[in-house]
Parts: sequence; C-alpha cells; structure tokens
Amino acid sequence: MTENRDEFIREITLRVCSSLEIKESLRSTFEYLREQLPLDALSLFIVDRRLGAIRRIAHAFEKDAVPPDEIIPLPEGMPEAITARDFRSPFIVGAGEDEIFSVIRPLTKIEGNSDLIVPLHMRKELLGGLTLRAWGEGRYGREHLEMASCLAKPFAIALANALAHEEVLRYQDILLDDKRFLNRELNQSSACEIIGDSTGLGSVMEMVRQVAPLNNTVLI
Repeated sequence: MTENRDEFIREITLRVCSSLEIKESLRSTFEYLREQLPLDALSLFIVDRRLGAIRRIAHAFEKDAVPPDEIIPLPEGMPEAITARDFRSPFIVGAGEDEIFSVIRPLTKIEGNSDLIVPLHMRKELLGGLTLRAWGEGRYGREHLEMASCLAKPFAIALANALAHEEVLRYQDILLDDKRFLNRELNQSSACEIIGDSTGLGSVMEMVRQVAPLNNTVLI
C-alpha cells in the first residue's frame, strides 16, 4: 500500500462519512482512491430482489465517462442465486465461465474492463457491494485486494445508512400523500352546506367549532 494502513483506513472513513448525501461522500472517496490504485469508476450497489435487478445506489466516475445504468434487470432466478452465494472477501472478476458472472458480464459491461468487487455485510447479512472499475484488462492484483479489504466496513455502514435514509424518504412521501388526501376530504366536507345552519342549529355549530380543539368531554 502506498500509505500506512491505519492512515488509509482513517482517510477512507472520514471521506465516506463526510456527508449525509451518499453521492457526495462517494465522489470524495473516489477522488482519494484513484490516487492510491487504478480506478476510473466507483459504484455502490444492491441486489434488489423486489425489482429483480442490480440497483446502483450511487456512483462516481471520470467526468468524460458515460454514466452507468442505475437499474440493471436480471434474468429470473438470478437475484436469488447472487444472494445465495457466500460472497465474503473482495475478489477480482475473472474471465472464467462462472455461472453468475457469465450472465452478469454483458449486462454490466465488464468485458474489456477490470472489476474488483467488495461484498458489504452488516451483522453477517449481505447488504450489497462496492465495485471498483479500471479501464482495460488485468489492472488489479493481490495488493489491490488487500487495500479493498479495508473498504468493507466503512462502506457497509454508509450503504446501511443510505438504505435507511431511502426508507425514511419513502415513508415521508406516503405520509405527505395521505395528508393531501385528508386535507382534500376535510375541505370538501367543510364546504358542504349544513341544513338548519341559518336557524337554531347555527349557534350549536358555532359552539362545536369552539370546543372542537379541546380534549374535554362536552355535553351539547
């Protein structure tokens, strides 16, 4: 490694945790990592079984590079095959006919590039992975695998936080939709004419409006 291991881990952790916005922290980490090893693109991804696809949560790459696809649909049964495989340590995607990567290779445009994948776990559960890509073949070796092993823990935490944040935003959108619906219903209800409002019932309704905000029991 080009730097002391502890210093490398510290710098990576600081950059990964530098922002609540995962795309910003990934960009900062990308700029640092490309000074340490071959790197032209960096992607944080999950295997989304609900979508039946690989979904990139965030990515960083050279300014002139073509942005990678955020959603990569997989053949039926492939998401289950990927999650069932016991991916533990960082590995370099080879040219062999692995049953999984022979399918994924054309979908993720691995051909002609070098990919190093870091599986990311939280409490022994596979969350997703981090892909380091360098243009050209044979760009990664044993020393890069050692460096990549230092990325697993901070990026697993970053991915878990990003997914939790996604879930919060999803529920926030649901609550906002519910609020808009209820407001429309209330506005429509309040717009309806109350029979008898111009007679004795009008004074009763005025009292109801006054005590409505209270929690007390009221006899009308």
